[in-house]
Amino acid sequence: MRNVDTVHLGSYKTRPSQLRGRSAVAALVAAAVVGWAGRARASNTVAFGLPLPSGSTEVGENRYRSGSNYEDTIKFFTTNYKGLPRKPIANQPGIRAVHFDSMEAASGWEGFNVYEKGGETRIFILPRAGNAEPTEEKPEKKKRHKKEKDP
Repeated sequence: MRNVDTVHLGSYKTRPSQLRGRSAVAALVAAAVVGWAGRARASNTVAFGLPLPSGSTEVGENRYRSGSNYEDTIKFFTTNYKGLPRKPIANQPGIRAVHFDSMEAASGWEGFNVYEKGGETRIFILPRAGNAEPTEEKPEKKKRHKKEKDP
């Protein structure tokens, strides 16, 4: 008579050694995915409150070089800002350019241009009047002073 609780060849039960291997692989895959997603979020640049595509670098005042090609940069903005009004602004051979308008009065930017010339994609941001900081930073918290007790 066979013991039901023992593991036999072709048994439906998983061997404990198989479980350890599978859980280790699952943990390794989960850690890699979490680490990759964290790096993807951390690499995004924010200018005047506008998130830019991954790999974007500042090349001048309010000007950024996109980390992606022209089509992927346009796709990034149309995916993240659905319904954002846009219009073509260049009609010259070798130059492609699109202007996007902000629909929110509270945003730090009035609009931005995405353009490609010579195989290089750039983003030019038009800041709102009175908004001088290109990157968004967290404001410092004010220190509170304790009230002194009267004797």
